Amino acid sequence: MIGGWQIGGEVADRIIDHLSRYPWTTRNQLDGIAGADGVLKASKGKVRDVLGGLIDSGVIEPHPVSDAERQLHPNIPKQVKDVLVVKMVKPAAKLAKPADNQNSPAGFKPALDEA
Repeated sequence: MIGGWQIGGEVADRIIDHLSRYPWTTRNQLDGIAGADGVLKASKGKVRDVLGGLIDSGVIEPHPVSDAERQLHPNIPKQVKDVLVVKMVKPAAKLAKPADNQNSPAGFKPALDEA
C-alpha cells in the first residue's frame, strides 16, 4: 500500500484531492491538469493508469450525468457521458486522543474511563 491507497501513491492522493475539491470533474479535465508542471505532477498516461486503478478498486466511480444534472450544471458539455466521484475516503493516519484536546473551547477536557 502506497500513500494510503492500494495503488498510485502521491498521484492517487492528488487525484482524489482534486476530485474532492472540484466535483463534476471529467477525465478530460484531469488530462488537462496532468504533466510534470501540471497540478497532478504526473504524465497523462500515469494519471490515466492510476485513475483506472482507483476506479477498479472502488475509490472513484464514474457517475453518469443525467439531463436534470446538466440543467443544474450547464458547464458540463453534452458530449460528456460521466463525471468522476470519490466514493471512498482515505482513513485518517492518526486518531485524536483526548489529551490532544487541551485547546478545546471553554477548557473542556473529557473524562477518561479507567478500569
